[in-house]
Amino acid sequence: MSIKDSVTDRLDVRILLIVLIVSIIEFEIFVIPKATARVAGQDAWIAMLLGSVFIAFNTFILVKLTARFPRENFFEFGGKVWGKPLSYVIILGYLAYWFIFLSFLLKDFNVVNETFFVREAHPAVSVTLFTLGAVWVVIYGFPAVVRLLQMMAPFLLLPLIMVAALQVVNIRLENLQPVLGNGVLPVLKGAVLFAGFWQGLELLLFTSPFIKKPQQALKPALLAVGVLTALAVAQTISVIGVLGVDHIEVAIWPGINAMSAIAFPGFPVERFELFLTLPWIVAIFTTLCVFLYLLSFGIIQLLHIPYRKLTVFLCAGLIVASSLLFPNYPAKMQYFDAFALLTIVFVLLIPSLTLILAIIRKKEGHEIE
Repeated sequence: MSIKDSVTDRLDVRILLIVLIVSIIEFEIFVIPKATARVAGQDAWIAMLLGSVFIAFNTFILVKLTARFPRENFFEFGGKVWGKPLSYVIILGYLAYWFIFLSFLLKDFNVVNETFFVREAHPAVSVTLFTLGAVWVVIYGFPAVVRLLQMMAPFLLLPLIMVAALQVVNIRLENLQPVLGNGVLPVLKGAVLFAGFWQGLELLLFTSPFIKKPQQALKPALLAVGVLTALAVAQTISVIGVLGVDHIEVAIWPGINAMSAIAFPGFPVERFELFLTLPWIVAIFTTLCVFLYLLSFGIIQLLHIPYRKLTVFLCAGLIVASSLLFPNYPAKMQYFDAFALLTIVFVLLIPSLTLILAIIRKKEGHEIE
């Protein structure tokens, strides 16, 4: 068993568009406006546009790297490029990175569930039941995860588009001015921070064995980056335009506060912020499935464990337990800001160095027939 457990059902390369959008979008789109605005102020949307250039370059690096080894995932060809001892260290780093991220993700779910859904439920019970749903999907392998992402995509994207449309009439342009009022440096810092929120882009390193013609993955991957950037920029412009930078800095979830400010006299719906709860839960669940798959099957591949289902259950149990260790949500948010730096290391730095080293050492895999 390995992270490419079943590759007989190869997927069309165009499916990467949906896979990346649904895998990456998750919880961050609801906190990106606050984090980026804290650094870049009212120019946060400019920082995101600049950051998207970095991300597009990063995507190019990832696709070029996987195109050199179309039959293997990163954990397999990493040993050829780095050598086995160093590749084991890198693999352990990725596994730890995913484990920490999943713990953050389940903490997000607990807070959302207690705030909007079942307030009286015990956190351990809610998060356990939620994670068991992801386990049921993951044990069937990557093709099953992809099918889930395809089905969930409309429930994630359509509400976000509708929310952006509803907020347009409430945007006050004066909240977005002056442009570059704080100079260029805060915008550059915001761009780097924005790039650090793209957990999930490394999924490109593990999809080659599952898709047909992975050499053609660049176009759908860049299109996914464009769609995600457009959603993030629209959300940020709406939030800053409705609330202003000062209010964003004190809000926990600025997107929710901005939706609460919407009012249409005579309209049957009053609490428009509830429109965000569906994509919120869908985003957390789909991302949980993707990263639980990467974590559990990565461990299976590294240790050559024959018991796939047991490994998935054990990984799920450990991340549930770790998510309950956070004393409170502000502590989690503080840790997550530092976690963005790890994302740059594992999503950009290590793959870039791997590609450079592979070119220098003339390492590459075999073409898929």
